[in-house]
Amino acid sequence: MWACRQVMGKSCGINPNIAMWMYKTVLLPQILYASVVLWCVVSRVEAKNLQQSLQGSYLRTPVGSVKATPTEALEVALCLTPLDLAVIGAARFTAYRLSCQGEWRNTVLGHMKLQFLQKYPFTLKQNRILKKISFVKQYKVLILTRDVRCMPGKTADPNIDIWYTGGSGISSCFGAVVCGPRVNHRENIHMGCLSAVLQTAVMAILRLRRTPLV
Repeated sequence: MWACRQVMGKSCGINPNIAMWMYKTVLLPQILYASVVLWCVVSRVEAKNLQQSLQGSYLRTPVGSVKATPTEALEVALCLTPLDLAVIGAARFTAYRLSCQGEWRNTVLGHMKLQFLQKYPFTLKQNRILKKISFVKQYKVLILTRDVRCMPGKTADPNIDIWYTGGSGISSCFGAVVCGPRVNHRENIHMGCLSAVLQTAVMAILRLRRTPLV
């Protein structure tokens, strides 16, 4: 940060637009690094004063203001979020991302006491699908066309197990279905009103993957 200030001057050096770009894309991410752990200390008076001094000392240089200019005025003029709120926002974003990946332990101790994760809509199940690679295949999937399925005796092979999946929606109500006629299995999955038809079809395939086939 101090090196960036040295290359900014009133008549030479980088212009204010480049200086603000460097602050937002280079310096600010470094300040917010590990904010998911350090967010619980930013509310202290000492930490707030240090954050205001840190951000204000940099913002006064590209603007060309005097040292007595309040940091709050510079933040409003440049449309910047105070550092304490930026740290908490970055911590919440990281916590929600880790929660969607199943890697966040939701407790009320230390830096993990982010209460917003227990509130709507953060309690909804995300439609993001994590990539998983399986090197050992226990079965083989055959996706037959309609013409092949209609051929006599094609689906009568006892070694081939037939499963049907589908998804649909009407009147803001969506759902998926998994059906296995030979094992007398049928499962209906209600997905509420915030889904799409493609999501219901993907959910049916995922549920079939987790269904015991024997």
